[in-house]
Amino acid sequence: MGDEVLQLGARGARDRCGAGTSEAEQRVMSAVQPPSLALPAQVLDLLRCPVTQGSLHLMDALTLRGWNAGVETGAVRHLDGAPVRQRFAAALATEDGSVVYGIEDGILLLLRELGMTRDGQYLALPPSPQAATNRSVAAFYDQVGWQTVAAGHVFDDSARYEDLRPVSRDYVRACRRRVAAHLPPHGRFLLDAASGPVQYEEYRAYSANFDFRICADISIVALRAARERLGAHGVCVLCDVGNLPLRDGSIDAFVSLHTIYHLPAQEQLTAMGELWRVLQEDGKGVVVYTWGDDSLLMNLAAGFCFPLRTLKRMGRTLLPRALACRWQKRRSREAQTGRSGVATLTLHSHAHPYAWYRDEVQPMFHAALTCWRSLSTAVMKRLIHDRLGGKRLLAWVCGLEERYPRFFGRHGQYPMFLFHKRGEKGNCAA
Repeated sequence: MGDEVLQLGARGARDRCGAGTSEAEQRVMSAVQPPSLALPAQVLDLLRCPVTQGSLHLMDALTLRGWNAGVETGAVRHLDGAPVRQRFAAALATEDGSVVYGIEDGILLLLRELGMTRDGQYLALPPSPQAATNRSVAAFYDQVGWQTVAAGHVFDDSARYEDLRPVSRDYVRACRRRVAAHLPPHGRFLLDAASGPVQYEEYRAYSANFDFRICADISIVALRAARERLGAHGVCVLCDVGNLPLRDGSIDAFVSLHTIYHLPAQEQLTAMGELWRVLQEDGKGVVVYTWGDDSLLMNLAAGFCFPLRTLKRMGRTLLPRALACRWQKRRSREAQTGRSGVATLTLHSHAHPYAWYRDEVQPMFHAALTCWRSLSTAVMKRLIHDRLGGKRLLAWVCGLEERYPRFFGRHGQYPMFLFHKRGEKGNCAA
């Protein structure tokens, strides 16, 4: 099919269905999809079904009309057994038509649980092991993280986890730009795993010399914002980063920024394995990670900035194991419900220590280690201020990070894992 662009949308579907499509049906179809959907053939060739692992194609209007009729009669169900309530004006299907995925607001709904079928064999499949995690993360970001605050100009996630003050602006922007230096200079596809809304200009620049940016995320709210920002350059896919709906060796490069450590501990290597699987030979990728409480430099800084917190942490290490476990469980309950006992949405995080990278990540992927940013947001907000020469201090720190990237990647807060797929096993240059 080459570079031909396939067009399918609500208006085209109605035209091809002819007079048999009622006025009510036309209103429903136009409500769930923009007037036209442009899906380049090369993007279509990139996709695979997250259940069957087979290729996907756009459903023609007549077949889709029959499928929507099945929705009306209750014959179509999601793979988790729930009845499908929504009609679609565009959809993707497996070659035999047994599993179908909707397209909503131009976003490809390729999450395993959202697959639709009339075939009983797929309803008997066990649920995805990541389903509970997916629901939790999606709920947090749809309802909290990617909602705007500060008069609609800042995302809640950015306000929570980033230092957006003017005094820190040059430093954090320089850190974001470091990712681009470890990506190919150009290519067809850049995968942004857990892309969010691509909220920073430095993030958008990563794909400037690529034909398409594949934005993969579990949050439909984030993908709608990303699609608005990127336009036709962005291909937005609702999916699980631990089960990417992409063919093996199909992308030129990937980035995964502050994503992996929000997965359960046992799923983090699996997710990186998926990134590796879809990376083509000689492709490159970057994972931005955190050492959590295992950052030597930030632990030293925290002793000065947060002495009470440091004493509590030291006390936990000295407590008998049973008491420490009870304390940790209480803190976990408070994080989930708040001190008032009212349930709140929280975001899971599990940061492995350096030993995990050394013993598992590096041997498996030959991933090199370097520095993304050595300073944590909490320490920056406590120590860095204009009146104390904050900009000059950050410029000095930035220079040290550039000069000694391995040291600050090992002992700072946020390392980068650098991937380079060379040959069958691949390796990364330091």
